[in-house]
Amino acid sequence: MAEVNIPHGPLEVEPVGAIKYDVLTENGAEVRRQALLDRLAGVPLGAFDLEMVDALAGLDTCILVAVCSLLGRVRQAPDA
Repeated sequence: MAEVNIPHGPLEVEPVGAIKYDVLTENGAEVRRQALLDRLAGVPLGAFDLEMVDALAGLDTCILVAVCSLLGRVRQAPDA
């Protein structure tokens, strides 16, 4: 089972190891996609939005983790 630990604070270094999954039994892009969808929970998404989620999920894991971290911090901002 995948282990997803998205940082909650500002990133000072590349977030290596924030998403871990078994490469033999899990699809990394799907694990990254779900991590992003978790951060977007409650946000209405259209067909193009979901295409962009898929495109982001296809990127390097550290990029996706940084995007997820940013989204999480935005949601926690006082005037978000």
